[in-house]
Amino acid sequence: PNDPEERITRAQRERRMRVLDSMNPGFAAGDPRKFGGSVAETWPSIAMISVGRDSILWIKDYPRSTESPSRWVGYSVNGASVGAVVVPAPAAPGDQIAIIRFLSRDTVVTLRTTPDGVRYVELRLLEAR
Repeated sequence: PNDPEERITRAQRERRMRVLDSMNPGFAAGDPRKFGGSVAETWPSIAMISVGRDSILWIKDYPRSTESPSRWVGYSVNGASVGAVVVPAPAAPGDQIAIIRFLSRDTVVTLRTTPDGVRYVELRLLEAR
């Protein structure tokens, strides 16, 4: 919450527009807001929020690129931090793992997409480090 604002650079904005345009042809030529795109000047701090079955609130940091790892931080009902989960950056282009549901402190459901587009829903046990 007290992190300093980080400005979105021109290069970052252009790269994101190319990615969005590849998913929504005509995106870059039109108003990005009609496609749900951002015209923000700074990066948001939160990407997603999820509540596990054990009442832990999980907050995902906003990723700066698709090549960076994603990080989730968990908080108890009292607001105490209970830990963090880091999903590694993709090992190969098109290879992705996304957390789609927290079941408990040590169990998540993920969606893994392979470089050839095959998707797998997986139950994963988290390792403490």
